[in-house]
Amino acid sequence: MSEVEEQLDHSIEEIEEIMEEEAVDSNRGHEKWVSRVALSSTVMAVLAAIMALFATYASDEAFIEQSQDGTELAYYETKRLNYSLIKNKHDILLAMEKTIDQKEVEQLATYEEEIEELRKEFEREADLSLHLFATHDLFAIAVTMLQIAIAMGGISIIIRQQKIWSFSLIFGVLGIIFGIWGIISWQTIL
Repeated sequence: MSEVEEQLDHSIEEIEEIMEEEAVDSNRGHEKWVSRVALSSTVMAVLAAIMALFATYASDEAFIEQSQDGTELAYYETKRLNYSLIKNKHDILLAMEKTIDQKEVEQLATYEEEIEELRKEFEREADLSLHLFATHDLFAIAVTMLQIAIAMGGISIIIRQQKIWSFSLIFGVLGIIFGIWGIISWQTIL
């Protein structure tokens, strides 16, 4: 073997060693990056689970409010019907020029107050139910954003693209923002 060939073999060996060292260093960097993706995805999964719990609770409360509203609406309609019956009776008695029972006049005044009070309560509870559904929607959007972020983190590892992980983090931040918005909305109910 000539001296030139020996130098060429030696140079090739050095290049291979450098390439192996670079591959090892690259894998170490990849392992750190993958660990960060895994950690961020785990945090987002925990937050998504908490937001899903809040969304379910808000939805359940909204349905409970709606079912109570139905009962109260029936009671309200019963009071209105009784009021109308007595009022119509009075109109007929007045048309016939007959006297009206004073107790029924007082009962009409009581019914008017009760009906107005029930109407206001019914409106408050209907607004509460709508607000609870809106709060549920905020939490549901937060869960969706966090799930997209988790999926994008997994995809970024599979295709080894850190840019995809950046988008994952953006979706994660959006999910957190919607979750905070839902919590703030929830606090206005309390």
